[in-house]
Amino acid sequence: MSINAKIFVMIPAYRDPSLIDTLRSLFNDAKNSKRVFVAIGAQYDEAIPMPDLSEFPAENIRLVTIHPENRPGVFRQRHILNKLYANEEYYLSIDSHTRVIKDWDEILINMLEDQPKFKTIIADSEGTGHENEYSLLHMSVQETELYGPRLAMRQAETLMPTRNGTFEKIVYLQAGMFFTRGQFAREIRWGQFWHNDQEEPFLSYETFMMGWSTVAIHGKRVIHHEPTRYYDAVYESEPSYENRSFRDK
Repeated sequence: MSINAKIFVMIPAYRDPSLIDTLRSLFNDAKNSKRVFVAIGAQYDEAIPMPDLSEFPAENIRLVTIHPENRPGVFRQRHILNKLYANEEYYLSIDSHTRVIKDWDEILINMLEDQPKFKTIIADSEGTGHENEYSLLHMSVQETELYGPRLAMRQAETLMPTRNGTFEKIVYLQAGMFFTRGQFAREIRWGQFWHNDQEEPFLSYETFMMGWSTVAIHGKRVIHHEPTRYYDAVYESEPSYENRSFRDK
């Protein structure tokens, strides 16, 4: 693939002071920053003002600003940002408190092009040490005494080796940490009327039904989250695992 192949990057940002650091990481650590085009859903107010983005090339930034009081919710926000896709060859979905490694664009493109299936999603795996960390899980149906059948998460197990390390086949897709082809934007619309505490269950179901396969990276961290400043600013402390529904809104 050409060094000039373009990458569309989606970033919802709800009052996150670390957005500026995320953008610096994206542009400064890219092999070719000119091919990186970032769609930002900026939700800031007087208490946490919008960061100054003037250091970044205007032609590479697509900005939607919404006051937090009128926030559309994370589902509709990603739905709106997806409409800013402009036929870029590749697609990166991350959160506003994300860091990437040096030459991340070239590394992720090579990983994706190595996959035997065209409709493959590369998901970086992020663990906190908690045995139920959701980014390492896949969906299944569990019978419960109180609620009957419900969606549950189980550890993924099937490994698929590649020349770039080991990939793990999963079906639960973490919205803020994956890379795939631009075709994704044409097929997956991030339903504006989805309703849940997070977008992942709906996203995972839609991608599966549309024939996309997701594999998680193991052994080489390309994307990772640094959410401390975000949690400190918005929630005054990091939400507990049991209250993960408050994250990344």
